[in-house]
Amino acid sequence: MNQSMSNLKLAERGAIVSISTYLLLSAAKLATGHLLHSSSLVADGFNNVSDIIGNVALLIGIRMARQPADRDHRFGHWKIEDLASLITSIIMFYVGFDVLRDNIQKILSREQTIIDPLGAFLGIISA
Repeated sequence: MNQSMSNLKLAERGAIVSISTYLLLSAAKLATGHLLHSSSLVADGFNNVSDIIGNVALLIGIRMARQPADRDHRFGHWKIEDLASLITSIIMFYVGFDVLRDNIQKILSREQTIIDPLGAFLGIISA
């Protein structure tokens, strides 16, 4: 039981670090993407925003999972973390599908994209 609580605290710390990092990355990518008219940077920025939302859902799930067993939950609240992970995966799937759809539309319309060196550099640095 102590090991499980320790793992939850470690997972919570990881989620907080991820949220902080993704906030900085998404702000930089969205601002630069709009400034340079780079749809790939904007899409990547929104991907990071979806990661923030997913990590917030995971953080809430982890905090709820730390609640002790009660009359209605004899074995504790451990399964709520699985539900939070499911919500996170649905969000990531939706954002990925949306980016894929946009790119397929651009390919089919034969839209030409000019690569901006600064946008490419930011994408490489953030990776």
